[in-house]
Amino acid sequence: MQKNLCVFERVIRVLLAAIFLYAAYALFENVVARTFASLFGLYSLGEALLGVCPLNRHLGLKSQKDHLSSTTVSFLVIMWIQIVLAYEWWSAAFSKWTDTEYITNLPATLAFFASENPFPWFSSFLTGFATANAELFANLVRTGQVLTALGLFLTAALCVYAKQSRLRRSTIVIAVAALLGGIIMNLAFYFAAGWTGPGTHGINVLMFWTQATLFYFWLSQWRTVKG
Repeated sequence: MQKNLCVFERVIRVLLAAIFLYAAYALFENVVARTFASLFGLYSLGEALLGVCPLNRHLGLKSQKDHLSSTTVSFLVIMWIQIVLAYEWWSAAFSKWTDTEYITNLPATLAFFASENPFPWFSSFLTGFATANAELFANLVRTGQVLTALGLFLTAALCVYAKQSRLRRSTIVIAVAALLGGIIMNLAFYFAAGWTGPGTHGINVLMFWTQATLFYFWLSQWRTVKG
């Protein structure tokens, strides 16, 4: 098989392999994340050693002299950002599903979020409906995080490989739904706990605007699909 990775791209893949394998070994606690990081690290190392990238070949790069267009590179970067968001949602959901005291402790957590909340209308929601229906609310949150994570990850992968118009349209619909769910949850988390610290405040604002930008991107893609 003809090599289609130049020296620079092979070096990048070695660096990616080192980062992901180290993350799998020392950083990630999530079992699923550690598994995927290990597999991705080994895969990147394999591409570096062989000098062959199946994705590049799929995108039309058959030799080391071929180059991706700036539009294609931008698209791949956007999809990578979406995958990072997918991991963030998956990680948040995983911690909630594996925490046996998550539902039990939720009323106390909601009470803390409401204690000095600067938004009276949301504070009332936390101490009212959310607390009265703590188990339902907890399951909605962690299930929503799982669905958002899966939607973002799968559509990022499918959009790169999907060629049929019907599949591309379905991919866009799922991505828009996942992003809308993520946006709503980030708004809720911001109003609930944004006051507790700059970290919580910042991550929700960052994820909100990133997802809003991706939301616009996916909606704009609808017009480019024929059929």
